Amino acid sequence: MTYGWAILVIAIVLAALFELGVFSSANGLPTQCIGQSPYECTSVLLHSGTLSVTVGQASGTGWTAVNFLFANAVLLTTLKGANPQYAFVTGTNSIEPGGTGVSLASGSTYSYSNSLAVSEGLATTVGTTVSGQMWVQYYTSSGGPYYAEVGVLTAKST
Repeated sequence: MTYGWAILVIAIVLAALFELGVFSSANGLPTQCIGQSPYECTSVLLHSGTLSVTVGQASGTGWTAVNFLFANAVLLTTLKGANPQYAFVTGTNSIEPGGTGVSLASGSTYSYSNSLAVSEGLATTVGTTVSGQMWVQYYTSSGGPYYAEVGVLTAKST
């Protein structure tokens, strides 16, 4: 009889979780950006086709002429060599880099905001999820351009 009560409690808990949508794939991945050290990637928002994210760096070196780029899998496969550097160099993508001319001191952040292109497979319908990588192109006092992947981003459109 004790086992029966335990099974009944487990069934009730599972039913409650199911009703709350915990097991629903519609919830998908949360909106987030996981930055790679020494980079920061926070405050992600995808609204009406515009992606906004705060990007920062703590490399110990100041950056000048900074460009940011959000690259998803569709964009990467359309670029020669599947390398985001080509998006900066050739300008062949319809997702234009943002932040041209921005200086970014070590330990500081920049609020990147740019419209995403539907032609690159970036759906902007409410509830759809977009995933990709945040990239940066920058110069330092010792030269450049340098390229780095800042973080992996997932955003759910609101």
